[in-house]
Amino acid sequence: MIKAEKLRARYPDTWPTNYKLGMWIWVFHRVTGLFILGYLLFHLIEVMLSHFGPDIFDKFFGWGYTWWMQSLDLLLMAVLLFHSMNGLRVILFDLGIGIRKHKIVFASVMLLGLATYCFLANDILPYVIGRELF
Repeated sequence: MIKAEKLRARYPDTWPTNYKLGMWIWVFHRVTGLFILGYLLFHLIEVMLSHFGPDIFDKFFGWGYTWWMQSLDLLLMAVLLFHSMNGLRVILFDLGIGIRKHKIVFASVMLLGLATYCFLANDILPYVIGRELF
């Protein structure tokens, strides 16, 4: 078995402590994609429960109005915004726009995503901290 020091010496650019900003963005883009896929599967299971009767569906759907599910909705919104804004950045790069200024483009789309998140979270946040949803 190869020790970590040998791997680090043999492949210095692929060791996580040597990743540059672009590589961490790529890794986080993949992780957020998996999170979105997990949410989609969870949502499909939730919808599938409607076939087992209204009681089971109502009980499961009622969890969506708890503070911790609303917090997960805030997390989901952040993940979706990051993933979509980074996808927009990748599309711009594919079109040849901003390739030489990738850090500025990244900061710009992330600031746009942050502004959108603040605007949207303003509606959900009061319910997370205790106000009734309906």
